[in-house]
Amino acid sequence: MKTIFKIFHILLLTIITAGCSNDENPSSLDNINDIPSLDEIELNVQEMATNEAINEFGFNLFKRICAYSHENKHNVLISPFEGAISLASIANGCDESAENKIKEVLNYRDISLLNQTCNKLLRYIPAWSNGAQMAIGNSVWFSGETDLDKSFVNTMNNMFYAEVNRTDFGPEHGKSAINAWCNTKTHGKITTLLDDINPTARLLFANTLFFDGYWLKEFNSSKTHKSTFLGTSRQSEVDMMFHEYVGFHYDFEKADGIPLNLNGGTTVLFLLPKKGVSIDELTESFSYSEWSTVDTDAHRSQKTIMLYIPKFAMECATDIGLTFRMMGLASDKGDFSQIGAGSAQSYSVLQKVRAVIDEEGYYQTTDNNNVIPAYSPYPDSDGDFLIKVRRIIFDRPFLFFVYNNITKTIVVAGKICDIQ
Repeated sequence: MKTIFKIFHILLLTIITAGCSNDENPSSLDNINDIPSLDEIELNVQEMATNEAINEFGFNLFKRICAYSHENKHNVLISPFEGAISLASIANGCDESAENKIKEVLNYRDISLLNQTCNKLLRYIPAWSNGAQMAIGNSVWFSGETDLDKSFVNTMNNMFYAEVNRTDFGPEHGKSAINAWCNTKTHGKITTLLDDINPTARLLFANTLFFDGYWLKEFNSSKTHKSTFLGTSRQSEVDMMFHEYVGFHYDFEKADGIPLNLNGGTTVLFLLPKKGVSIDELTESFSYSEWSTVDTDAHRSQKTIMLYIPKFAMECATDIGLTFRMMGLASDKGDFSQIGAGSAQSYSVLQKVRAVIDEEGYYQTTDNNNVIPAYSPYPDSDGDFLIKVRRIIFDRPFLFFVYNNITKTIVVAGKICDIQ
């Protein structure tokens, strides 16, 4: 087993439902993404500003979902990146009033700038050079006799690498066609996207993302042991993984932060509320400005870390469309008449994310030549050792973010309240 995140993301006008995939692991980290990739990304000044706004939107989207999710008592797993891609897709098809609201949030001067920035991110984030196996698939499905506007179709094809397909939204034919597309685009990693479909729907946007990464340094599975996790609604026995290493520790105002590198250009940042701080207090107070200090020296120091993190596998379904409306971006009705899909079409957005965290790494850690002692014999100016020991036990609710080191794109974000 590895560090696995499977994201099922679908935007439907009129109705939305989603299914889950099998849990098989790939035999090797092959490049399975069909989107033409960029090993390096170059953004001009305007694109950098748009990328920053996309990241901030994704971060705030996660916070807003955490704020209302079942009175903050349940787990949350979403892909902020795919949420932003969905919003950008909506901006290409909605009326001017709705687009202007999206423009304010995503900080773009015109739709072409937003599309261009999203295009570069879609090509770079899943690139093999980032060291994880990732497959992204985008598509638009429509029914009826009228074809969609050609310029919209070209944008979906060329900028979002999205197929645009006409299909009968009958309960069997439409579902089968969309699930077959999903299976093909993810090379069998996600075989089922829809369990059901509304035959009266007119337009549907579907996105899939499969992410599979290895820890750069694996956990020692022989030291995994049973321990207690004090969740928000129940206490449970979990398999607690252990890792001792010299690395970075973030001392945020209300959380201890531990970054763990995956093979390549991706990191997982775990945030544990400090004693006396609830998971809801941390989620509400942890700001984008604090997030922006990740990978800088602010709040960061090097220590010998004795890390305990529970193994878990879970999945969550989230109506992101509801969050869009709460953020004032769109109502539950959409005017898509400009692309030939009709006006006042109701829509919703749903993500279904599955996350698996366990011990396996990309490199074996049998070589002990690089081990640094737990302390230095040379004290600093206060008489303390230069390298200190920090024991961090994730035995209560915590947050985590999977992000790209260069663009800071948050691929997956999670609020773990309970572990079964």
